Amino acid sequence: MSVTDKGCKNPAKKPAQLPAHLLMSLRDAHIHDTETAQIQEKLQQRTCSQMQSYLQLCLIRLRKMHISGNGYVEQLNAQQQRDEFTQVLTARVQHVRD
Repeated sequence: MSVTDKGCKNPAKKPAQLPAHLLMSLRDAHIHDTETAQIQEKLQQRTCSQMQSYLQLCLIRLRKMHISGNGYVEQLNAQQQRDEFTQVLTARVQHVRD
């Protein structure tokens, strides 16, 4: 018996199984095993594409937060510079008055 006769024995290569209730429903509907394999493949593709879409949306949101965060940091830096300038002017005015 060759390796191809025995089938794949590597559990890492084994695809995820459909839930038991879904398999029972497919068998009750007289769906053949080849069609079940196609259904399983389509469900995996759909799940992968949904996860990819979700991750892309997360990335977009993180980028927006990063951009708005950078704007906030720039505002804080500008405010700090204005405060420092105001303190210098106040010190000069106090010096002139004295």
